This record gives sequence, C-alpha cells and structure tokens, in this order.
Amino acid sequence: MPHSPSEAASRSKYGVIFDEALSTYEKKTGKDLKSDPLLRTLEACKSPDETLSELRRQIPGFDQSENSENRLTNWVNPVVHVLYIFAQTIGGAVGLVSLGRF
Repeated sequence: MPHSPSEAASRSKYGVIFDEALSTYEKKTGKDLKSDPLLRTLEACKSPDETLSELRRQIPGFDQSENSENRLTNWVNPVVHVLYIFAQTIGGAVGLVSLGRF
C-alpha cells in the first residue's frame, strides 16, 4: 500500500510505462510477453541469483562459456540485479518480472 499520494502517483506512472513497453513490444514482435510461460516461472523467483539460475536452466546457450567473453551473461547479470533493486525500491509496484500486476 502506498505511503503517500506522491508515492501512489509514482507507482501509477511506472505501471503506465510498463504497459506501454509491453504494448510496443507486442506490436513489433507479435509476442505477448504476459502470456509467455517463462514469465510465470520468473515471477516465482525470490532473488536475482534465483532468476539468473532459472534463465540458465530455461534458455539454451545462456551460459555457453564460463569465461568473460560470454556477452549475454555479462549483460544480463547486471540488468537482472538492477531490475530487482528497482522493484524493491518502488515497494512492489512492479515485481522483478511481474507484469500481471498491471
């Protein structure tokens, strides 16, 4: 529950931003991320490390190598951590990947 009117307005703005991003993605790709089965799995993750482990399990080639040349892993790891912190900062208005709350 929001603690102040400004916090509620801020959360509402984030919801609008995420809704627009999802809509734009669907228009460009024809894919509805909200209906992707991986989303439900990721929603259940309780930490960035758990999310990254699930991505490694679900996506072939996610961790093709253990060295620093693996660009996908080097890019995704910090993004997942930032999104997790962002979600916690706004007090659960958006989950780590919880699109169903909007």
